[in-house]
Amino acid sequence: MSKYDVSVGDPYGDVSVEAVFNKLGGVRGAKQFLAGQLVLVEARPKPETSSEPPLDFTIRVDRLAKLTYPDRMRRLMHPELQATGPVEFDLKTSVAQWFSEEQKTGVVRGHAVYLQLKMENALDSCLGFADLLAIKDKGIPVLRPLYNGKLLFGWKSVVQCYDDDFLVPYLYEDGYDTVVVSWLSLIKYWSPRYSALRFGKWHFGLWTSS
Repeated sequence: MSKYDVSVGDPYGDVSVEAVFNKLGGVRGAKQFLAGQLVLVEARPKPETSSEPPLDFTIRVDRLAKLTYPDRMRRLMHPELQATGPVEFDLKTSVAQWFSEEQKTGVVRGHAVYLQLKMENALDSCLGFADLLAIKDKGIPVLRPLYNGKLLFGWKSVVQCYDDDFLVPYLYEDGYDTVVVSWLSLIKYWSPRYSALRFGKWHFGLWTSS
């Protein structure tokens, strides 16, 4: 048995004197500690590092791809805009949400939102159907931190149907951790949860995001 094989204890348990002595580095370390030449520092656990890769908010859009529109569609309202826009952009820094004035305090029909965008010549700064499809491929991990369940609209791609209804594409979470692109009639009411996505001035020089 070692001559230091002694234990002391309290309500929290026993401690081996030999273990403490060895931790100090034996006789020399113990003398330095008692002389105030050795300082004990409380060990702090290392912060946990995430093994998850950083989120990639880069969106790449094929502007020349042939898209499948609703069967009800009679015509695309702004065909000249569909191939415009950047082929690559950062969803986090290059795109902002936009709401009509009425949406900020209540609800308004989609036709009024569309009219305001047209009157302000703002449709060419809006995202469109192709952009929403590209964003959809990024999935929930990229979408949710930025938009927290909002419905996101691509106003550049409004279509008119055979029954004279107008539809606009939008992106949303379907409740099953998947992202869906669908179409909504402009006769519906738009609330503050219905957000238009627009590029900032660094792409077109037409609009400054706030």
